[in-house]
Amino acid sequence: MVVNVTATNVNTETMSRHEMLAWINGYLTNKMQKIESLCSGSAYCILLDRLFPNSVPLKRVKVKANQEFEYIQNFKLLQQAFKNCGVDKEVPVDRLVRGKFQDNFEFLQWFKKFYDANIGYRGCTDTERMGESGQSGEPHKPAMIRRATYSKDAEKEAEISTPRAPLTPSSQSKAEDENKETQKGCEDLVTEVEYYKHIAEQLDRDVTFYYNKLRAIEVLCQKTTEKSPFVDTILNILWATEEGFKPPEEIMNDEEF
Repeated sequence: MVVNVTATNVNTETMSRHEMLAWINGYLTNKMQKIESLCSGSAYCILLDRLFPNSVPLKRVKVKANQEFEYIQNFKLLQQAFKNCGVDKEVPVDRLVRGKFQDNFEFLQWFKKFYDANIGYRGCTDTERMGESGQSGEPHKPAMIRRATYSKDAEKEAEISTPRAPLTPSSQSKAEDENKETQKGCEDLVTEVEYYKHIAEQLDRDVTFYYNKLRAIEVLCQKTTEKSPFVDTILNILWATEEGFKPPEEIMNDEEF
């Protein structure tokens, strides 16, 4: 069961940026140099998987991400893991990936409170749950004990009922590896396409915004009744075209012929 938190507590809020950074770096192999570096999302994926094992597909996490579309991919993995675990928290991806200190620091404050609340609820300390800080994490002892309790008779029955495959240089294994690489490549491409689609939508909004401003200026100038060189200059700038330029209507008419 997940313990959801909504706001940072007093103890977390009083921690400095250096203390917060030292805390999260205690669990990372690739240390973060500053709070803004958390915009990659990889650190949160790693810590969430430490808290709830196998909740995040770590093989798909871009630990050394340095492009915005890679950051977005990491945060999408985190969002999906939150959903699967029942974490009631919306990840502000658009703000976090910009790498601004305040946005990332506030999210880190929330995450630490969430982490501490769930560690406490599960009745164990960081050392007991995760092993020594800074390490990649070892399998839990109970799991090792469960694996050791299989009887030799059960192993023999399994060997009898399931014939061993001949040990030959397996082209099947190679094909499986290639399929995994292809699948991973496709996932990366889909993420990249989504990123550029997001950029295109943003550019389209910007174009519409500035076009409306210029159109408003044009209408205002045309409504001016008095002759003014200043107004004429503005209209000339608005209506100026480059060599070879055709309005959209003329281009469509040319294509019809």
